[in-house]
Amino acid sequence: MVTPLPRDRQLRLAQVLGQWRHWSCLPALGAEPTVQGELSAGFSNASYRVTSDDGRQFVVRLDGVDPAHHGISRQAEWHALHSAFEAGLTAQPCYFNPDLGALVCHYLPEDEDSRDDLEDVAQLLRRIHALPALHHRLDLQERTIRYRRHTGTMDSATDALLRSLTATVDEVLAWQRTQNDRCLCHNDLLAANRLYSGGKLYALDWEYCAMGSRWFDLAVVCCGDELAPENVERLLYSYLQRAPESGDRQYLAAYSLLYRYIEMLWYAATSPENMEWRNKSGALRTTAERVKSNGLP
Repeated sequence: MVTPLPRDRQLRLAQVLGQWRHWSCLPALGAEPTVQGELSAGFSNASYRVTSDDGRQFVVRLDGVDPAHHGISRQAEWHALHSAFEAGLTAQPCYFNPDLGALVCHYLPEDEDSRDDLEDVAQLLRRIHALPALHHRLDLQERTIRYRRHTGTMDSATDALLRSLTATVDEVLAWQRTQNDRCLCHNDLLAANRLYSGGKLYALDWEYCAMGSRWFDLAVVCCGDELAPENVERLLYSYLQRAPESGDRQYLAAYSLLYRYIEMLWYAATSPENMEWRNKSGALRTTAERVKSNGLP
């Protein structure tokens, strides 16, 4: 057993491993897998790599917070994972137990010579957006309101910036609710959630997946990865399969503002002691000025 672990997490991990006969694997497992080590311990989850008696490897993810608090639907994620696996976009899901807050998927070993090719990222997004629809929707307005309500202590400059952008953000939120271009989106396809295995790019960590705007998915990559302007153009060109137009840039700017604003609220709500979110003020201000200058599509 991995040590040290909080008692509750240790018990939940043991229960998940004890359910090994119910994991969907071919061939079926012959014995309970053993824990090799912790892969990550993020703000919301902890993940562990486990190995079966025949050498197969899996990832066990345990919830660290209430998913509903962050607008996450584990049922939607489970359905999306199956669709994505069948399309060759993610690892095979094996086991899901919402009562334990547990998900098990096959482990994808990362290539040693991994690179981050924007054309590959664009094509991965295109294929995600072509997956079957879900009932779960991403409500950016509701998420913004929730994070505003739970935002912790901020420095006065950041607090003043967020307050100064309230009217602009609310205008963009009202506008995006009139758009009807929803498709299945990953909504968190940052570099940390993309992995090359066997020379192929996969999408990991689908917990925020929901029906939403493809432009928000694009904004997540552009803003979350802090792409330079020329690389944003490359990503758009590859995704749209044509030269980006002014209207495309307006869409991206509008959803980039929402992403950057919600991201800062998220940091302030979940980890106000983390200094990283305080360094994002400049990008948020610049994006807001772009939206104000160019208007909405």
